[in-house]
Amino acid sequence: MSTNYPFQLQELSKNIYDDRYSLSCNESACSLECVYRTVVNRSYYAAYSHAKIWAENHLNFDENIYFKKYRKEINNNIGRHQTLFTFIRRKAKEESHRILANKLQIIKSLRTIADYDFENEITEKDARSSLRFANSVMTYLN
Repeated sequence: MSTNYPFQLQELSKNIYDDRYSLSCNESACSLECVYRTVVNRSYYAAYSHAKIWAENHLNFDENIYFKKYRKEINNNIGRHQTLFTFIRRKAKEESHRILANKLQIIKSLRTIADYDFENEITEKDARSSLRFANSVMTYLN
């Protein structure tokens, strides 16, 4: 994966958000919500991908090693995304990096709702928040 990929993905998320009215089939809340769900999803993955590349380059993160390690130590059900968040919280020397891992956790929670929980509405505010959090993570780690 190119190290530019996360920035390209975040730019795509921003473009989708900026063009939300032309991308929706009509201006109903449902079709705009589809766009907001997509923005939340893509901006999360941009931030996650960037944080993963950063952890690999700066903290010697090896996903497979720590995935197996944390499954034994912490929780057999831990996923790969939680593995990265836990790794950053444990290995980062700066408190600000641990705070960024917490921001990623927040964005991931919103992304999970956007992808799987259709009973809960994803709003324009959620999309903006996701873009803002992802930008802050990526800018700080750049």
